[in-house]
Amino acid sequence: MRKQFILTLLLLFAGSMNSQTPPDWWEAAGRKMHYPATEWHTGFVVGEQQSGETLDKAFARLKDEARVEAASSIRMTVEKNMVSSNRSELMQTTTQFDERVTEVFESTTRMHVEMEIPGLHIEAWQHPKSKEIAAFAYVSHRELLRKTEKQITVTLTKIEMALDGIGQMVEAGQKIKAREAAEQTLGLFAEVEQAQTLLLALTDDEEALALNETHVLQQRLLAAIEQLRHATAFYIHCQASLDGKPYTLLDKEVRGLLSEKGCHFTDERESADWIIDINADVINTEHREGMAYFAYVDGDLSVHKGSSGQRVFEDRLSTLEGSHHDGIKGGDFKPEKAARIAYHDAARIIAETILKLIQE
Repeated sequence: MRKQFILTLLLLFAGSMNSQTPPDWWEAAGRKMHYPATEWHTGFVVGEQQSGETLDKAFARLKDEARVEAASSIRMTVEKNMVSSNRSELMQTTTQFDERVTEVFESTTRMHVEMEIPGLHIEAWQHPKSKEIAAFAYVSHRELLRKTEKQITVTLTKIEMALDGIGQMVEAGQKIKAREAAEQTLGLFAEVEQAQTLLLALTDDEEALALNETHVLQQRLLAAIEQLRHATAFYIHCQASLDGKPYTLLDKEVRGLLSEKGCHFTDERESADWIIDINADVINTEHREGMAYFAYVDGDLSVHKGSSGQRVFEDRLSTLEGSHHDGIKGGDFKPEKAARIAYHDAARIIAETILKLIQE
């Protein structure tokens, strides 16, 4: 027991002595010796604990500043190499996105200090006497090179898997979902491009840049987006009435809500991917004395797959999610306006129901 107690004291003493010893990066001479600029990318900042700031927060703040310092140093290296090297032409010719999708994605070739640096380590230490705090961010050239190459490979693999998933969605008739997935996948190319830009400043190995693989995947994705842009066609037959007269606004509102999600419409029932039939009417209007009028809309909604004619849904509007058991309700001090409000809410409920069905 005594031996264990003595050993514990020795360990605590050793830890205490170690915490009093400055790390090898504390002094400029130590940084130059242990982290030469030819082999390391570093960031170093010095500061103090501010009034009202906890020590943990001071450490976190200075660590972040050191990270930014290291990122700035790497960024300047990248920009210098990009300007002085003809290798930049490789990036310019390979990562240009087709103008067909410029409204969806904007390519970026400039490194930012906010970028994530693969393999970056950050430490902080406070001098026990002066209470001065220093933070040091560092990554070896070799580790940065290796992890950046891996990052490119992993991200390209994600893109390829996403493309396979998009193809499966198309085969299953989920074209709207496929289009959304395709447009989201475009963002992964920004990650690849930033990693390639960084790698370009670190190595002459063109194979590691994976430019050909990137170009092939870009073209596949662009082709998929172009194909899906006008691929999903809806045929909508909507009959609605108000006070015995046709009410065409329900049809327009449903179409408007669906078009916001990338749906397109056709006047030919036979060429549609989805066939929507809507029948609606104001079934009753009630007036509560001294209060508003309440109108209730009910009717039928049916959805068929255009390719097979299979009916995938048919039900009363009053049973749809979000409806009232007496119908879809609207309230106002004028009966006609109450009915219009009910129809407006009906359009939202119908559109949500349709979108949920076709995306399953």
